[in-house]
Amino acid sequence: MELLILTPGFPQNEEDTTCIPYLQDFVLGLQQYYPDLHIKIITFQYPFQRGHYTWHGIPVFSAGGANRKGLFRWLTWRRVKRQAAQWINKETVVHSFWLTEAAEVAADIARKNRLKHIATIMGQDALLTNAYLQRIPFGELQVVAPNEKAAGYFHIHTARDVAAIIPHAIAPIPFVVSERDIDVLFVGSFIELKQPFLFVEVAASLSARWPHLHAEMMGDGLLLQEVTAAIQEQSLPITLHGKTDRKAVHAAMLRTKVLVHTSRYEGHSTVISEALACGCRVVCFAVGHAAHPHIEEVADIAEMIAAVENALSAPSLSSGYYPEAQQEALQAYMHLYRG
Repeated sequence: MELLILTPGFPQNEEDTTCIPYLQDFVLGLQQYYPDLHIKIITFQYPFQRGHYTWHGIPVFSAGGANRKGLFRWLTWRRVKRQAAQWINKETVVHSFWLTEAAEVAADIARKNRLKHIATIMGQDALLTNAYLQRIPFGELQVVAPNEKAAGYFHIHTARDVAAIIPHAIAPIPFVVSERDIDVLFVGSFIELKQPFLFVEVAASLSARWPHLHAEMMGDGLLLQEVTAAIQEQSLPITLHGKTDRKAVHAAMLRTKVLVHTSRYEGHSTVISEALACGCRVVCFAVGHAAHPHIEEVADIAEMIAAVENALSAPSLSSGYYPEAQQEALQAYMHLYRG
């Protein structure tokens, strides 16, 4: 079977571990468990350089869109379609990620060549703010949601049901018993959606009652300088690491008691799944994630601070947890591909 994946972005090389971790795990999982599946990948915007390369032995074509609009976007889409025409055959299944340009272009490719098309909801693309929801010709397209929450948003905004709910399951992370010397950890982009200032607020409140609090933040983004200034102004015990590769994030999680996830929306939070796999307790808002006894969902900042205090007072976890099994999730996708 041939599988053609279309995505807005993909790692530029095998060391680029921070680019869409779930998609990396997904592709490598398919490669591991279904070696007879021939995978090819086309990425629209990132890497910014146009050209062919291989990633873990998988052919990848970058259209090099670099997030440019207007005529440049049209040229990017034309490059994608030309490359797809070279790679597809009558047995190809097209799988697009995000209900955005990848899904729209993939739908056109699938329709013209009478191919099966699967599209996976990844985040805010299920919300009404996504203009592509009005443009994508859903027709025979089979949409997959990572959880009931995302499926519900999709139904509200399109009056359509998803074909399946398949969680964004991650690959197993080696668990090593470590000293839990990091009290609270933030992992994510420093952007408005992720609300990093709320983590600073939580740490400030906790440090007044926990004088030896050890807090760390990992990530980069437009708000990094402002967050840094806020930490310095209040002399808070928060260590900033900037952009951090995935192995280093996992190493930090294995030393962490509580992941404080301040994002206001997630299609399905990979970082929550990773934290559970590393034996962290998790405190978060009502974002997309699996139900689990070690996840405390809160409604506001006051509840978040209280929940983190309770989690810090609880015994450290001695093993990792996987609410979603990757092999089962991959089997569910293979069922769609073959169906």
